Amino acid sequence: MEQHERAKDVLAQVAELAEKNSTKSIKKLLQSAKGLDALACPLVEHAIVYAPKPRWCAVCFRMVTARDADGNPTKRRTTTGGRIKTRCSACKLHFCVKKGCWKKWHHQHEHEDV
Repeated sequence: MEQHERAKDVLAQVAELAEKNSTKSIKKLLQSAKGLDALACPLVEHAIVYAPKPRWCAVCFRMVTARDADGNPTKRRTTTGGRIKTRCSACKLHFCVKKGCWKKWHHQHEHEDV
């Protein structure tokens, strides 16, 4: 199977997961060997598109559970990162453009060995 065909299969899986709003699953798939191969395909075009609904940034978003004096988790949680409307047309993940999360994600995957 050619790299282009494998990339199409992976991107079809990504589109399915995007319909379910499953950012964690998309990230896991794209960071696997198959996903890295798909991202490295020269025919896959990564472009910034604007999504109608804002979502959490796939790079800088973290949910931090606060702990009490005994070290037990409390109900209060804090988040880092932001809700943004820009996403990658190929990866289907939302990224901050101004903070550099877009470049960080795509540059990181550009230079990994497949």
